[in-house]
Amino acid sequence: MMTQRRTEVYRPIHIWNSILNWLIAIVVAGLVLYFLFFVWFTPARIDGTSMSPMLKEKQIVLIDRAKKYLFVPERGEIIAFSDPVSGSLQIKRIIALPGETVEIRNGRVYINGLPVSEAYAVNTDAMDAMKEITVPQDSVFVLSDNREVIYDSRSIDIGCIPYQKITGIVKLRIFPFQQINLFI
Repeated sequence: MMTQRRTEVYRPIHIWNSILNWLIAIVVAGLVLYFLFFVWFTPARIDGTSMSPMLKEKQIVLIDRAKKYLFVPERGEIIAFSDPVSGSLQIKRIIALPGETVEIRNGRVYINGLPVSEAYAVNTDAMDAMKEITVPQDSVFVLSDNREVIYDSRSIDIGCIPYQKITGIVKLRIFPFQQINLFI
C-alpha cells in the first residue's frame, strides 16, 4: 500500500520529466536543422537558363557556404556569388584560377594557351572572341554553361570574382526529386 501511494506522488514528476525531455529533443533537432539548412547549406532556386543543361530554371540547389572557408575553390566547381550590379544571386562555373591566363577564340576557351575540354558547355559557337586576360590573385574566372548567356566573367559588370564575394559552392540539386544530384 505504501509503494502504490509513493508511485502516485511521483507520477506527475515523471510526466513533466518526459515532456521536458521531448521539448529538449525538439529544440535540439530544430537547432541542428536550422544550422544545416540556413547556416551551412542554403537553398537557392535557379532563375534563367545560363547554367542549362546542368541546372535548369526553377530547380532548387543547396549551396555549401562553409566549404569556401575550408578549401580554395577548384576549376569546374559551380559557385554562387552576389551580382555586383543587382545584388541577385548568380550561379556560374569556375573556368580559370588565380594567375592563369584565359582567352576565347573560335568558340573555344584557352587556359594558359591550352584548349579546355568542356563537355558541360553548350552553344560554344555563340561565344565571341575575348583577348587574353590574367585572373587576379584571390579571384576566379567564371562562365555560364550555356555560352549564349554572356552575363559572366566576360561581362564588364561582373569580371573576375574575388574569393570574398563567393557565397558558396553548389553541392546538391534537391528539386525536382527525380533529378537529385550531388555535385562533387
